[in-house]
Amino acid sequence: MNKKIDKEWYRKMDQLNDHQSNFVMSQLDIHENEPIAAETLARIKAQTYSKLGLSQSPPVTTVESTPTSSDGEKQKLASHVKMRNRMIAVGAASVIFIAIFAMSSPVVRAQIHKVFQFLPGFATVQDSEKQLVHYVLQSPIEAPTLVGNIQIRGISIGDQYTNVTLVSAGTPSMRSFTLSNGEGTSYLIKYGSISSAGNEWIGSYYYEGSIKVTDNMRLTLDSQLPSIPIHLAKVEEADHINDLGVTDTHHEVSITALLRSTDQNTTKVTLLPQAPAGMQIKAYGLSPYDYVDKPELTTNKEEAVTYYRDPNFPNPNEFSFKRDGASSTSYHLKIPAVLATLQSPKSESFTVPIPAQGIIDVNKSIMISGYPVDITKVERVPSNASASEFGGLKIYLDMKYNAQAASSLLSFTLDYMKLKNTSGSNWRVNDQTRAMEYVVVDFPVKDTTFTFYIKEAHIIIRGPWEFQLQ
Repeated sequence: MNKKIDKEWYRKMDQLNDHQSNFVMSQLDIHENEPIAAETLARIKAQTYSKLGLSQSPPVTTVESTPTSSDGEKQKLASHVKMRNRMIAVGAASVIFIAIFAMSSPVVRAQIHKVFQFLPGFATVQDSEKQLVHYVLQSPIEAPTLVGNIQIRGISIGDQYTNVTLVSAGTPSMRSFTLSNGEGTSYLIKYGSISSAGNEWIGSYYYEGSIKVTDNMRLTLDSQLPSIPIHLAKVEEADHINDLGVTDTHHEVSITALLRSTDQNTTKVTLLPQAPAGMQIKAYGLSPYDYVDKPELTTNKEEAVTYYRDPNFPNPNEFSFKRDGASSTSYHLKIPAVLATLQSPKSESFTVPIPAQGIIDVNKSIMISGYPVDITKVERVPSNASASEFGGLKIYLDMKYNAQAASSLLSFTLDYMKLKNTSGSNWRVNDQTRAMEYVVVDFPVKDTTFTFYIKEAHIIIRGPWEFQLQ
């Protein structure tokens, strides 16, 4: 509202008597394309009355005669009380109107009513409490450079923050580039982090501030080459992650399979996990290094379907497959198991003796993130450290691996921030089960005991999770 409208509105409110003011408060409502729920409006009213120290029906204060009050004083007091009642009503109505007008804004609505937004390219879902995203790049773009192609994998533009992911092989990594809109405004996108393996690299880039999205958005990677047209679309959102696709749940872990058509015959599947607090799902068997059974994709005739992933730095929870409409209209996806990490609110610690030489039995039972583990023995070994003041300690473990259990502990990560007197560690896992067999750590040669701290546990969770994909 502008000041002129405000002034006129307050003038009209000031003309109301006490009964009319209370009536306005009791009848306050709003009509819009997306009406506010009755319980939400009632809550706003109740909170407003509470903040003003009123009951739900603000009483009209009356003036009682007292032996010491003159008629003039009583009339003055009555006028003051009536003015106070009207000011309270106007104040309460103002707060409620402001709240309602704010809630009619999509941005404010998303903050009050949390929504989940899918970010293609990033293969993730975020909730609007972190940042409200407005536009995304629906499908990756291959952008030519002077020495090869760079994949623009993902773009998300929010209220005050923009993220971009670039992936390439055989081209120099980029430190910055420019995003421009149809009005000629340019925004410098800077790198946040770049990871590489061989000649492959993946970069995360950002812009802090608001970007105005218009038609004819363009991205310039190299000033010597033409800019690349970028088509941004409204972000897909839902009240619940389950609403974004097909969901199956096992052992408190839900996985939603979200499908998107990237071209006429290709479908990309993104697996969106929901796990208990402190747990993160890391792998689904899609990588040859996951060491769990691979997901199975079949037609409605139970024929195996080949799926594939991006060649460079693929997202661990995504794959694509070619549809054959002539042979199948639906597909069945089965995920036998997933790998996850468990992070404790506080580091778990355990102490073992250090033998003067050779090996000694320990046979100590401990619990790591709720899983039983036996420390069977410890052995003094040569240190991997170059400094002579360090020795090596091999700690033998029985992880109590059970292939029939709903989940099993495979290994753990040491908390090196708390291991002040060690220069590192190495370990060995069983070739078949992938469960840790021993860990070797460095220790000061004068020590007689060693305390190790657990940062996180690595577990396998068995399903299967199954989905009917249409």
